[in-house]
Amino acid sequence: MEQAQSTSINEAMGISKEWKILTDARIEELVETKETISEVLEAEILTIKEEEFGTGSYELTPYERKIALAGFMIAQEIHTRQMKAAAAEAMLGLLASKLGIDPGTAED
Repeated sequence: MEQAQSTSINEAMGISKEWKILTDARIEELVETKETISEVLEAEILTIKEEEFGTGSYELTPYERKIALAGFMIAQEIHTRQMKAAAAEAMLGLLASKLGIDPGTAED
């Protein structure tokens, strides 16, 4: 389940690189200023709503909260899998080193 190497996630979803860069910076700031992940998610959703629909007095719908949480959960799952794979690779390398095997020459 990898994104094609020549296409970024934002490109695949039809979202500009500029929007992603600005949003990354805004989220970094939110993470520094908000106390909880849910506050960061809620603040970002409200910012996006104002971007899309203009300035207003918005509330978050259950749908929006679920979409944001699902995105967060997907990111967590992918990160967890990457960390497990990296840990397994490091352990195999350590084991190979202890056994005097060059991992680059080991056969499958």
